[in-house]
Amino acid sequence: MNRQAVARELVAVARELAASKWDHIYPDGRKWYHTMTGVGKAKYVVNFHNGVSTHKDGSAFYDVALFSNKRVFARFVRDLEKQGYKEE
Repeated sequence: MNRQAVARELVAVARELAASKWDHIYPDGRKWYHTMTGVGKAKYVVNFHNGVSTHKDGSAFYDVALFSNKRVFARFVRDLEKQGYKEE
Protein backbone atom coordinates (compact mmCIF):
# COMPACT_ATOMS: atom_id res chain seq x y z
CA MET A 1 0.00 0.00 0.00
CA ASN A 2 1.20 3.46 -0.78
CA ARG A 3 0.84 6.48 1.52
CA GLN A 4 -2.31 7.80 -0.15
CA ALA A 5 -4.11 4.49 0.23
CA VAL A 6 -3.14 4.28 3.88
CA ALA A 7 -4.28 7.86 4.42
CA ARG A 8 -7.64 7.14 2.77
CA GLU A 9 -8.10 4.07 4.95
CA LEU A 10 -7.31 6.04 8.11
CA VAL A 11 -9.76 8.78 7.15
CA ALA A 12 -12.48 6.18 6.53
CA VAL A 13 -11.88 4.56 9.91
CA ALA A 14 -11.87 7.97 11.65
CA ARG A 15 -15.21 8.87 10.04
CA GLU A 16 -16.76 5.60 11.20
CA LEU A 17 -15.55 6.18 14.75
CA ALA A 18 -16.76 9.78 14.77
CA ALA A 19 -20.18 8.76 13.48
CA SER A 20 -20.64 6.02 16.08
CA LYS A 21 -18.97 7.81 19.00
CA TRP A 22 -22.14 9.45 20.30
CA ASP A 23 -24.65 6.71 19.42
CA HIS A 24 -24.52 5.19 22.90
CA ILE A 25 -24.94 8.59 24.57
CA TYR A 26 -27.71 10.02 22.39
CA PRO A 27 -29.96 7.16 21.29
CA ASP A 28 -32.74 8.23 18.96
CA GLY A 29 -35.95 9.31 20.60
CA ARG A 30 -34.64 9.40 24.16
CA LYS A 31 -35.16 12.44 26.33
CA TRP A 32 -32.08 13.40 28.36
CA TYR A 33 -31.07 16.18 30.70
CA HIS A 34 -28.09 17.08 32.83
CA THR A 35 -27.55 19.75 35.43
CA MET A 36 -24.66 22.02 36.34
CA THR A 37 -24.12 24.52 39.14
CA GLY A 38 -22.12 27.73 39.28
CA VAL A 39 -21.82 28.36 35.55
CA GLY A 40 -21.10 32.03 34.91
CA LYS A 41 -23.65 34.19 36.72
CA ALA A 42 -26.25 31.41 36.78
CA LYS A 43 -26.49 29.35 39.97
CA TYR A 44 -28.22 26.38 38.32
CA VAL A 45 -28.22 25.25 34.68
CA VAL A 46 -30.25 22.47 33.05
CA ASN A 47 -29.36 21.24 29.56
CA PHE A 48 -32.05 19.02 28.09
CA HIS A 49 -32.64 17.20 24.79
CA ASN A 50 -36.16 16.28 23.68
CA GLY A 51 -35.07 13.28 21.58
CA VAL A 52 -35.96 14.97 18.29
CA SER A 53 -34.10 18.26 17.79
CA THR A 54 -30.78 18.01 15.98
CA HIS A 55 -28.12 20.26 14.51
CA LYS A 56 -27.39 20.25 10.77
CA ASP A 57 -24.71 17.58 11.30
CA GLY A 58 -27.18 15.27 13.05
CA SER A 59 -25.88 15.75 16.60
CA ALA A 60 -28.32 16.28 19.45
CA PHE A 61 -29.51 19.85 20.11
CA TYR A 62 -29.75 20.72 23.77
CA ASP A 63 -32.05 23.40 25.15
CA VAL A 64 -30.81 25.38 28.15
CA ALA A 65 -32.66 26.65 31.21
CA LEU A 66 -31.00 28.97 33.76
CA PHE A 67 -32.11 29.39 37.36
CA SER A 68 -31.07 31.48 40.34
CA ASN A 69 -33.61 29.94 42.71
CA LYS A 70 -33.09 26.37 43.97
CA ARG A 71 -36.81 25.64 44.44
CA VAL A 72 -37.69 26.72 40.89
CA PHE A 73 -34.74 24.67 39.61
CA ALA A 74 -35.91 21.57 41.52
CA ARG A 75 -39.49 22.03 40.26
CA PHE A 76 -38.25 22.27 36.66
CA VAL A 77 -36.17 19.09 37.00
CA ARG A 78 -39.13 17.29 38.58
CA ASP A 79 -41.36 18.40 35.67
CA LEU A 80 -38.79 17.14 33.16
CA GLU A 81 -38.76 13.75 34.86
CA LYS A 82 -42.58 13.62 34.76
CA GLN A 83 -42.36 14.28 30.99
CA GLY A 84 -40.11 11.22 30.59
CA TYR A 85 -36.65 12.80 30.66
CA LYS A 86 -33.81 10.76 32.19
CA GLU A 87 -30.72 12.20 33.83
CA GLU A 88 -27.63 11.71 31.72
